[in-house]
Amino acid sequence: MHAGGTAGGVFILGNGKLEILSEKVQLHIQEDAGFEKLNGAYLHSVALDEDGNLYFGSGKNIYSFNPSELGRPVPGISLYQVNVNLEPVDIHLSKFNSDQNHISFYFTGIWHQNPKALSFRYRLNDEEYTSTQAGEAIFSNLAAGTYTFEVQSGTMGMFYESNTVKHTFTIAKPIYQQVWFIAFVIALIGCTTALFIHFRIKRLTQKRQVEKEQLQIQLTNLRMQVNPHFLFNSFNTLMNLIETKSEQAADYLQRISDFYRKMLDNDQKQVVTLKAELENLQAYIYLQQKRFGDAIQVEIDLSQEISDSKIPVLTLQLLAENAIKHNIATRSSPLKIYFHEKEKFLCVENRIIPKVQKEPGTGMGLANIKNRYKALFNRKIIVSAEDGIFIVKLPIIQS
Repeated sequence: MHAGGTAGGVFILGNGKLEILSEKVQLHIQEDAGFEKLNGAYLHSVALDEDGNLYFGSGKNIYSFNPSELGRPVPGISLYQVNVNLEPVDIHLSKFNSDQNHISFYFTGIWHQNPKALSFRYRLNDEEYTSTQAGEAIFSNLAAGTYTFEVQSGTMGMFYESNTVKHTFTIAKPIYQQVWFIAFVIALIGCTTALFIHFRIKRLTQKRQVEKEQLQIQLTNLRMQVNPHFLFNSFNTLMNLIETKSEQAADYLQRISDFYRKMLDNDQKQVVTLKAELENLQAYIYLQQKRFGDAIQVEIDLSQEISDSKIPVLTLQLLAENAIKHNIATRSSPLKIYFHEKEKFLCVENRIIPKVQKEPGTGMGLANIKNRYKALFNRKIIVSAEDGIFIVKLPIIQS
């Protein structure tokens, strides 16, 4: 045997064959390949180009040689086992559940010329190749999707596309990622939300209905306080007329009858326009002036613009009644009641001249008005006494 070294590789000659090691490529060339019996003494150099052509000299000649011309076989490869979650499965299985995501492939190759030089490279889909000589590839915690595993065999760092084994498999999506499950969850959320909204609306409606009924009861009770209050004072006035001015008592009684007939027309109303309320006030003042004459004086200075504003029924009458009940009214010192508007309030003013002996009453006048404004409009009235003037300010409700 003879070995020689050149710039292109190493030659080993003996036993009727030429073995060339060049650029990690190992070739075995025998005499029947078309060459005469070679003498190693005449081998001088070897080179391998990019196309795989091998060039070497022998004697006075330069030879070119392509390994494919020999029909040299490439290393064989076989995929012989697939493990899923560390358990062997049928190698032809291609569909796995979402929790079957730990996949192992086992493969082997056949290369009789130089078994120790046999190596593999593998990859999953289009990832970079991983080289190994162990004959196994392990992939853990794979996400749902479709994968193609491919492995190639080779020698001395050269691999062959024609010598590739592929295995395509699919890992199913977990149930919570399935289209039908997502649609079901969306539908369930939608139905739950709709039911919640339905019951919420129903509950709010019931609550508002209860509140409305409670408010109606409260307003009815407040309105019922007005009628007995006025009736009490009217009868009190009638008694005084019968005792002092009996000739006017019949006319006064007729006026009371007309006044109450008008009140009955508004019996179901909680709120009236200011224009309608002023008509009620004037009818009431007429009855009071029948009793007190010029001792009661009323001045009304309200603009036409607020005539359609809203006011609880009989509010102005109650304020006038309170003023008359609590203050002295004589012809020499008349009680003046002044109705005017100021800064979005309807103001009712009277001079404070308190009576020594107060007339009987229910004591519900101002409290009744406060409660009705709160219940109907959620607004407050303002009551004050300044410089001997008693003032009640009613919010002007335009809508």
